Amino acid sequence: MAKVFPERFPVTDDKSGRRSPGLYISDFLKHQLDIAKRALKKDWDMVFVIDGPEGSGKSTLAIQVGYYLDPTLIIDRITFTPNEFHDAVIKAKKYECIIFDEAFGGLSSRRAMSGVNHMLISMLAEIRQKNLVIILVLPSFFDLDRFAALHRTRCLLHVYSQKFKRGAFKFYDYNKKKKLYLIGKKTYNYAVVKSNFLGRFTAFMPIDKEAYRAKKLKSLEDRQDTGEKERMERGDIRLKYERIKIMERLSRRGVDNKTIAEVLDVSDSTIKRYREHLKSAAMRSDI
Repeated sequence: MAKVFPERFPVTDDKSGRRSPGLYISDFLKHQLDIAKRALKKDWDMVFVIDGPEGSGKSTLAIQVGYYLDPTLIIDRITFTPNEFHDAVIKAKKYECIIFDEAFGGLSSRRAMSGVNHMLISMLAEIRQKNLVIILVLPSFFDLDRFAALHRTRCLLHVYSQKFKRGAFKFYDYNKKKKLYLIGKKTYNYAVVKSNFLGRFTAFMPIDKEAYRAKKLKSLEDRQDTGEKERMERGDIRLKYERIKIMERLSRRGVDNKTIAEVLDVSDSTIKRYREHLKSAAMRSDI
């Protein structure tokens, strides 16, 4: 492995006073990143994907890669929500790196994943114009939109563990990650295509680790609050629907408005309006 930025990260540079080894990059990966650096100056952009199981270290690898490509990388350009990512892209200067960390993390619905994919596709023109480095960190490469996965991402780094030891990844270049997506998506199988090379990475964080953790924790808390609000709203909708079904059944049985209103804890006028609505709908149906 190659040590990079030794002047920035000497072996004693640790706020806690402990020995810090500095930033190291896999030799093969460094070669690929150096190619990417040169391409950026020739009016290209770079969109990388780093995926892997939760807790495997993919965020650490993403920050190491991002910092090597853009030593100005700061916590403000490590984003956790579509809105944060959008704002960071709009504010970014040429050649800067933006990390979209856990793009699909905690998202179980197709609607939520579709929203992230749509946002990403809509920002690709801006990314291209500014020659940005974008690193997407997500549980699985196969969750990406087909267009982005096949045509707009340059490479895939798949992080995995060996006997519960973190720090290993597989590198798939442009052509191999396309083939992997086409063949492996159906079963989410990474073994169907051989990677270009295997690599290792350390646990070293080239930015303020505590600031990163605090920002990520706040994002997770906000996401949970949003999820709870959505669940409550869905519950309200279901409750209203059930009330309507009850009104329909009681009305058809000839139960008076006052009794229905008491059962549903609503006003008599509400029941009256609803019955008039049913009568009007029935007349339109007869016609």
